[in-house]
Amino acid sequence: MDDIFASAKSILVVWAPDVNPENLPMFQEKIQTKAKQARIAFENVEMLSESQRLSSSFDLILFGLVSKRDTQITIDILNELFRLLGPMGYLISHVEHTKQSQTIDLFKMCGFSSCNPLDANSSFLIENKDDNVKKLGSLWLCQKPSFDIGYSVPLRSTTDTRMGQTSSSTAGEKKTWTMEDDDLIDTDELLDENDRKKPDVKKYDCGTTSTGVRKACKNCTCGLAQELEQEEHTTAKETVKSSCGSCYLGDAFRCAGCPSRGLPPFKPGERVTVPNMSDPLVCTVIPDSYGKRVMCYYTNWSGYRPSDGRFSIQDIDPSLCTHIIYSFASVRGNDLGTTEGSDPENYKQILALKEKNPDLKVMLAVGGWNHGSGPFTQMVATEKSRQEFVENSYNFLKKYGFDGLDLDWEYPADRGSPYDDRHRFTQLVEQLSEKYKPEGLLLSAATPASPSRYDGSYEPEICKHLDFINMMTYDYTGQWERTAGHNSPLTSQKETVQHMLKKQDCTPDKLNLGMGAYGRTHQLADPSANGIGSPTVGSGAMAGAYTGESGFMSYYEVCQKLKEGWTKEWSNQHQVPYAYSGSNWVGYDDTESIALKIILSDISMNQVKRQLNEHMSSDEKTKKLRNLKFDKNGTEITCIEHLSNEIFYEIFDYLDGCDIFDTFSNLNIRFKCLILYSSLPIKIHRSISSNQITEYHYQKLIIPYRHRIISFHINDKSYMSFSFSLHMIDESFSRLESLVLYKIQYDILIYFLPNLITLPRLFSLKIGLNDGLRNFSKLYGLVFRC
Repeated sequence: MDDIFASAKSILVVWAPDVNPENLPMFQEKIQTKAKQARIAFENVEMLSESQRLSSSFDLILFGLVSKRDTQITIDILNELFRLLGPMGYLISHVEHTKQSQTIDLFKMCGFSSCNPLDANSSFLIENKDDNVKKLGSLWLCQKPSFDIGYSVPLRSTTDTRMGQTSSSTAGEKKTWTMEDDDLIDTDELLDENDRKKPDVKKYDCGTTSTGVRKACKNCTCGLAQELEQEEHTTAKETVKSSCGSCYLGDAFRCAGCPSRGLPPFKPGERVTVPNMSDPLVCTVIPDSYGKRVMCYYTNWSGYRPSDGRFSIQDIDPSLCTHIIYSFASVRGNDLGTTEGSDPENYKQILALKEKNPDLKVMLAVGGWNHGSGPFTQMVATEKSRQEFVENSYNFLKKYGFDGLDLDWEYPADRGSPYDDRHRFTQLVEQLSEKYKPEGLLLSAATPASPSRYDGSYEPEICKHLDFINMMTYDYTGQWERTAGHNSPLTSQKETVQHMLKKQDCTPDKLNLGMGAYGRTHQLADPSANGIGSPTVGSGAMAGAYTGESGFMSYYEVCQKLKEGWTKEWSNQHQVPYAYSGSNWVGYDDTESIALKIILSDISMNQVKRQLNEHMSSDEKTKKLRNLKFDKNGTEITCIEHLSNEIFYEIFDYLDGCDIFDTFSNLNIRFKCLILYSSLPIKIHRSISSNQITEYHYQKLIIPYRHRIISFHINDKSYMSFSFSLHMIDESFSRLESLVLYKIQYDILIYFLPNLITLPRLFSLKIGLNDGLRNFSKLYGLVFRC
């Protein structure tokens, strides 16, 4: 026993909530006498699974020793303890006599190779347990095997009759496992001629047809009919989904998969019964400022850019977008296909973002400019080929878990596509909608900014079958032109929006205004003529340092050029910025121009919404107007909800993390994502005059998000309240930089200070003792040793 403690370098003590945290230092001192070189960490058993500690990080774990009653041992707890133990690590646990056999079986099921009872001299380990509990149980020592999870050993046989190969080994080599030839059985020899005959399923009235479809006979008595009926009812309930958040407004504002489609408008929050569903539906309405869609395209080649220009899926903040569209898949025959070898793995990673933001929708885009029209033209050529694509694309989306498909054909009846493709695209969209809508899948299309190009490629009725239209209101010009035109001028975007709003069924709730996070570059013919519309050479424009494409520069590359001294100008006519240096010129968007475009889309689409809602009662109109605020000039006042995430990050920097959590986390989904699912640094500042840290803060904020805490200021009230202890601050606080302790007892402090060595980023420490200083040298020694 002493050898185990002496050799341990890291020890984890799992304690129960019924223990007074003030007793933990005494227990630590007792363990430290046996393991003088070990680093000791403490963890509450209720927070064990949420601690997110590294695997194989402890040599010894003590479980169930620090509690008044027996701590229940479950298989989930044992699996977590097994994961935390390193190879050949030990677990010492208190086991109740009445549950001894079942508990030991659990130890072995979880992977512990040996479990043996400890002698009576080991009872010094048990702290705080009631006397009767000590008598009814004993300590057991279990060891983790010398291998870790994922370890494998190949099994070799002296002869493999199936392959005709013989494995060889040297005379002195130790064999793992061998078997003789007669031990192998050829399973094919067990089959006779009747077994090899293919069954004729047609002769069965009830069961599975030759096409693989389960079907019950007319007078089914085997129970299959009832089973299929129950499955159909369950599927109908699961597939009724909505993503528009506009259920209450009426069909004009509902998406294709809205469960309220066909019902009259109703009040937000009102319970309504949906046809063919036994359960009532509660319509939860997101306020207008948060109900807007933010569709974000992620390109699969951005992860291959060099150094700082690389943008991987791990860099995505899932709280910034309502929909993420992974770009691009390809059309392969009558099916969807990947375009990069990393796509299948990327699919898993990008869909995993929904764990952080459950309301996030992830769609897949097919096509793109470089894809061309050829594969689309071939796929839409016949009714049969289109239907095959519908079925295959549906299976593809369901296989990976996507929420919908974005058609990015650039463009039907254009770029080598025959004029007949204009109508065939409408047929394709209609067939896809019929398949996707009952399954709750979204369907959208990316359309060109040019009104003439749109009219030449699409029939008016396509909006009826699509959930969204993603207007590509950018790339209005580029280096292929002989003048320095802007990538996305506001004047041109306004024309596109007004043109689209006149289309049949292109209601405002279906239109998404495109905004590129990049600019188009030009090479000026005369560096002294550098305004919008100035002559250019028509080619050879500058490429971004990371994106590497001539005529293209990402926004972060533009920002770098501005830092290097490029001149920035603003076009009052087009309400956009541009910059230049010598003969190099770029037109791009910044935060100011983006804000103006959002206002444009709101004004244009709200005008149409008012026209569509003339049938609403005057009372309803009055209620809507009450929600708007205007100044004395009649201008709408911007509310705090309209502020960008960046501004809220700046505001939060001045607030205590507990106050932020209490005030904003339950306000709406936007703030919940900002606080809980982003990388926002957290500051816990509980000064002497502040309220104490509650157990609610401890369980819901501090422990789950400890890796985001950068500063921790606590006082005697915080420490003495509930089960919070300084021993909870360990290496899992990986970003902690500043630690301030107010009125901490000296005896507690000297046992806590050695833990500071585990904090990799701590650079500031301030201590205020609650009692008289007893030993300066010992305190300084502990501090500066860390």
